[in-house]
Amino acid sequence: MRKVRTASGATAVQIVSKSGGVRRIVEHLGSAHDET
Repeated sequence: MRKVRTASGATAVQIVSKSGGVRRIVEHLGSAHDET
């Protein structure tokens, strides 16, 4: 599970599986824009 900042400033939560040094996105849980 990791959080990444997208170019639009949203936080995307992804489940990644790393096998053989290749990161593969298993499931994209969605992205949320911080409302401040």
